[in-house]
Amino acid sequence: MITSHEPPTAARFLGFVFVILVGALPAAAQQPTVKFTALADARPSDIYQPAEKPPQPTLGPRFVPPVREDHRRGVLLLAPLVYAGALLDMHQTRSELPHFHEDDPLARPFLKLPTPLFYTSGIAMETGVNLVGWKMARSPRWQRAWWMAQSAAIFAHFGAYAYTKAHARATLSPD
Repeated sequence: MITSHEPPTAARFLGFVFVILVGALPAAAQQPTVKFTALADARPSDIYQPAEKPPQPTLGPRFVPPVREDHRRGVLLLAPLVYAGALLDMHQTRSELPHFHEDDPLARPFLKLPTPLFYTSGIAMETGVNLVGWKMARSPRWQRAWWMAQSAAIFAHFGAYAYTKAHARATLSPD
């Protein structure tokens, strides 16, 4: 008498083999059976295209236009501002830490790290932001918006620095 509710091992194995074999069957029921051996075998109406219709594009490699503008100088000019904003924000947060409550749930675990690891993780994240800016500047699709990632990081860090400074003053001022 089997007390568990699982099927026996042989039944599971046969079910697995059945699924594999059914999946391996050729599914050609919905494919047309017309096969042209050469272009000459086709009817003239199949290969003729009127002059007013443009030729249809073929499926082939996607044309990627080359990067037109060189944004390396801009990316390298914004990179120190990203690091400066991050270091200001991290230093102000760390200096107010015993009496400061972090409202951001993503940043809260980083405050529990030792000081060197706290600064290292912040610099590593900002290096990722600068890498995203560099990749966007080199991309043919995103080259016009290369500055967005770094600018958002700069504004976010300087805004967080100002908030932390104002919030720490409000909690330490006598009422």
